[in-house]
Amino acid sequence: MEEEIRKTISSWSLEQVSQRLGSALAALVFVNVIGALFAIAPIFLGSIAILVGSLWPTWVRDLYTQIRKRILFIDEEDEEDKDKEE
Repeated sequence: MEEEIRKTISSWSLEQVSQRLGSALAALVFVNVIGALFAIAPIFLGSIAILVGSLWPTWVRDLYTQIRKRILFIDEEDEEDKDKEE
């Protein structure tokens, strides 16, 4: 497993590395902004959460479905790559 991770990381281009670092930085900023909003106006954000939850009650199932599709897609890509190597 460790060898596979090293092989994957070594195959990344500079563009892929910068995309991953940018994504990590954006996630960090997003989490900090949401935390600051909860510190400033928890009642407002709670109200928005209740409103969104009542307007879109299937969001948990939809999110799970999208994550599962993405994981299966990644697994299929990995299997295709292994077939090409053989």
